[in-house]
Amino acid sequence: MKKIFLFLMLIIMIFILGCGPKCPECPAIGSYSECNDKAVKTRTNYKCSEATNFECESYIEEIQCSTKIKLTGNMDAIISPTIEEKVKGIIKLEIRNFPVDTKIVGYYLSGGNLPPIEERGPLMATNQGNTWVGMIDTNEYGNGLYQVGVVAFTKEEFEGDPQGYAQGQILIIN
Repeated sequence: MKKIFLFLMLIIMIFILGCGPKCPECPAIGSYSECNDKAVKTRTNYKCSEATNFECESYIEEIQCSTKIKLTGNMDAIISPTIEEKVKGIIKLEIRNFPVDTKIVGYYLSGGNLPPIEERGPLMATNQGNTWVGMIDTNEYGNGLYQVGVVAFTKEEFEGDPQGYAQGQILIIN
């Protein structure tokens, strides 16, 4: 008798839980848009619950785009402002965590129609105490993809191997 009662209760529970309203399969989540001028990208997402009367409802999902580019290497170097990897106008390069005895820091762009770095030399960053700073006016370069390199030397000249380095890329779109 006890087994029959448990069996009946199980059937009733399955019936009650299985017959309630359910959400349909909602459309797939869209991909994010390009970042806008406010450094925000959006996509359409969907939600379904008792609050939506078990209907798929769309909503716009927003996330903040990256406004800095972190270069890779043995120094911390950051380029800003950016929208993802895209830059325009005047951008700032900040170098932190450089070798202790650093005397000079140079930076350069390569790519596009630029002559080789050996023909034009690097730009010079200025020492601001705990940070070396360089500025790049992207209006002086054609639109396109460029590599950015940063080198630090503990001597007052660009000779031998650098003691610090960082590198990455930017996409100039003016």
